[in-house]
Amino acid sequence: MEYLKPSGDVTGVTDHNNIINLLNENKNVLLSEGEFYVNESIDLKENNKICGVSNRLTKLNVVSNVSAFTSDVDTNCNYINVMDVAIVASEPNNNYAINLKGSIQEPYTGASYSIFKNIIIINFESGIFVNHCWNVKFINIRNINVKTNGLFLGGGCNNILCDLIMGNNLTNGIRITTSDIDTTENVNITINNADFEYCNIGVYIYNANNISINDIYTEHCNTVIYTFGCNGFSLNGFYCAYDVNFVETYNYGSIENGYIKVNHDDNYSIINSINNIVMETKNIKVKNDSNGIIFLYKQNMRSEEPIDGDKILYEIESESSRMRYSTDTIQFDFKPYNHVDSQYHCVNPSLIITNDNELTALSSDEFKLYKNGVAEAIVEIHEGDTLNKGKIYKMRKINLDSNHYIYKNGDSIELKHSNTVGVDVELLVQFTGVKIGDYYFS
Repeated sequence: MEYLKPSGDVTGVTDHNNIINLLNENKNVLLSEGEFYVNESIDLKENNKICGVSNRLTKLNVVSNVSAFTSDVDTNCNYINVMDVAIVASEPNNNYAINLKGSIQEPYTGASYSIFKNIIIINFESGIFVNHCWNVKFINIRNINVKTNGLFLGGGCNNILCDLIMGNNLTNGIRITTSDIDTTENVNITINNADFEYCNIGVYIYNANNISINDIYTEHCNTVIYTFGCNGFSLNGFYCAYDVNFVETYNYGSIENGYIKVNHDDNYSIINSINNIVMETKNIKVKNDSNGIIFLYKQNMRSEEPIDGDKILYEIESESSRMRYSTDTIQFDFKPYNHVDSQYHCVNPSLIITNDNELTALSSDEFKLYKNGVAEAIVEIHEGDTLNKGKIYKMRKINLDSNHYIYKNGDSIELKHSNTVGVDVELLVQFTGVKIGDYYFS
């Protein structure tokens, strides 16, 4: 089969017609090196294959505001290949470069058993959209000047391989969720060797099952990975540099074998959750180029629910409480959940000011942390100090030789103060240990 050569018609009419005619005749089109121009989308049907020489030598220019490749939702587009081509929008384009909408009714018409390989996508709103397909491979897909989604698996996708997906300045490098088109969950997704830089979210996953991410590199992303409602999530192998937030997770899973570099003056947590979840962690190294303390795991605890699982280091933040103008006490029942015979280590307890209005301390005041009625740690607030919302006071040990940061079943924590102006506070307690138990405040 001979290679199709560019016509030289920059209006896009001739090249589009030549490609469509060959697809109708042979189902296959080999594009030679050079600049092709199309003014309409190329409709893909079953067994269609479009291959260039390479994504550096074969360029498909889309000269109108349409997708480069589409599929008719009522026409079967299984067993298709798009390979070795650069797809370039030559004017503002608010479409996906490849937009393959499969039917959610029998007979299913998604791009199953298909391969998208060695593709560069330039200047489109988004890269690739597919739904209701299975056994599909996306290999070496690079997004340049793409704004929203690099790759969107939009429902009903099963047994999908994403290998070497790259992009900068995207809203989502990879988005895996149901869509308006398809409300069927995505299942069995593997992401290997992804590279996302300056993205809002590197990988966004919502209500998908059995998701595996292996070897991801990110820089300066707002969130590297967001997961919600995933049954079966794992991340194995990563290098992340100066991302704002490493993982925001709302489901069980495991994260292991990675290196994270941050630059924070304030204390900072790299795995965050609001729900009560299990996220097992193993062999994660963190380097801070600034002065803040880095915590591997943070849980915002707002209810009487246990935190389960093994965690290297995490935090529990109490509800905000009102400390009155005279001596007052807040008591917390500290309960290692389900590990009654174990002991745990508390590090760096902190007091957080949460009052809405700025206040000024009237005298030299103190807050003391007690365990079972014995004072263990203290924070001093001096006369004239301004108490602003969000201000954090680190507590220091009163007796450096004591083991007062060790807790066991039945211990209680109290926070007492004297002579301070009325102020709203939260107590932040961080736990670690060889075997970390499960805690909550009631």
